[in-house]
Amino acid sequence: MQQFIRMSLDADEFTCQFLQQWRSDRDAQWAAISQGIKVSTEERAFSDIVDRAFIAVDCYSPTPSHTLHLSAVRLRVEISELFKRQWQTGD
Repeated sequence: MQQFIRMSLDADEFTCQFLQQWRSDRDAQWAAISQGIKVSTEERAFSDIVDRAFIAVDCYSPTPSHTLHLSAVRLRVEISELFKRQWQTGD
């Protein structure tokens, strides 16, 4: 997220990398839960942030044609605000 916020990645690169990591983390978390391993409070808080980022990434379109689509600029703003809120709360 930081690389995207700092403009080291463009929106297409970010969404691709984010979704790959999201799938991997989702599968690992599901495997752990299936084995009876409990998710910590910190992991749940982080998952909440990642879920919100996922929604923004899912709404991203390089050529937004609907009001629900996010442009690259708007996606960066959404991710930046999400990151800032998390940083400010100290979670």
